[in-house]
Amino acid sequence: MTRADAIENIDIGGPSMLRSAAKNAQDVLPIVDPDDYNEVIERLQTDNVDQTYRHGLAAKVFRHTAAYDALIADYLTDEDFTKQKTETYELVDNLRYGENAHQDAAAYRDALPTDYSVLSANICMVRSFHITISAMPTLPYGSLLISLSQRL
Repeated sequence: MTRADAIENIDIGGPSMLRSAAKNAQDVLPIVDPDDYNEVIERLQTDNVDQTYRHGLAAKVFRHTAAYDALIADYLTDEDFTKQKTETYELVDNLRYGENAHQDAAAYRDALPTDYSVLSANICMVRSFHITISAMPTLPYGSLLISLSQRL
């Protein structure tokens, strides 16, 4: 695909409508993930659509459109090192606990498609996960980035 073709295929209207709906989530339900359809229908049928749920859907929209914009910016960038860089990661699994048993943790992977898949997501703790990943050989793509986040 040429750069001109890629630019022509950038969706402007869809993300704008989604962001507008998310901004007005107190009055509408912004839905960006087809996996949410059944829950939205169920909540509408049982009149169980509170502000917390609306805010969660809105946040999901903003994360989705931000990831879309980040991927476009990355594709269009010719520089190796830009002043700003936004990365997108997908949740692999929630971990049983973080560095300590009272902390939550999760494992994420790069959102770009790769030839790699998760063989096992039964990771019991951050430290052993980090050691396992550190022991892996360098990947053909150049490097492997592990981002571990804990809520204290």
